[in-house]
Amino acid sequence: MRYGLVSDIHGCHENLEKALETFKEEKRKVEKILCAGDIFNLYLSHKENKKILDAIKSYKINCVLGNHDIEMIRKSSDQNEIIEYLKTLNEKKRIDDILLIHGHQEKINYELSFDEIYEKYNTKTKIIIKGHDHKNCPLIYDKRGLKIIKNTNGHHKFKKPVIIHPGCLLSTEFNGQELFNPAYAILDTDKNKVEFFFL
Repeated sequence: MRYGLVSDIHGCHENLEKALETFKEEKRKVEKILCAGDIFNLYLSHKENKKILDAIKSYKINCVLGNHDIEMIRKSSDQNEIIEYLKTLNEKKRIDDILLIHGHQEKINYELSFDEIYEKYNTKTKIIIKGHDHKNCPLIYDKRGLKIIKNTNGHHKFKKPVIIHPGCLLSTEFNGQELFNPAYAILDTDKNKVEFFFL
């Protein structure tokens, strides 16, 4: 099965739309889309965040809460449709044989062994999709080691169990700071490969 993977959108509708266009391409068509949290941006207008919510509903994107989404629920003074939507989400979600998680609570140290890290997630699933880490992403981590993907579109094979961070859709500039190239991915669970795309 093919899954479209996004994470750390932070309200960046333009980049989400680019990912969704790829997911619709005939040769890459995905069956499900997963978002590993940090969907909205507390500092954007309701109108801008609503574009993200409309896309989530239109494409039936499976989402989990990220730390920024939790913060948005806490700090929001009005109970608008975005807050109501966020309140329906959990911090973890199992989809098929995949655990979808943001990963902000586990505080992963990549100097630990793969088994030690996988154990922290307390799951029997063979694939973990996570977000949160804006520095070391996108990445694939299996028993062979950690592989951080740097600015190169392409396919990468993996062995299950595996942890995959699809990259951040957040724009390259955030609060006046240049961070990284936005990225997203397509996971093919039948072929044990993930294809990364950089914007």
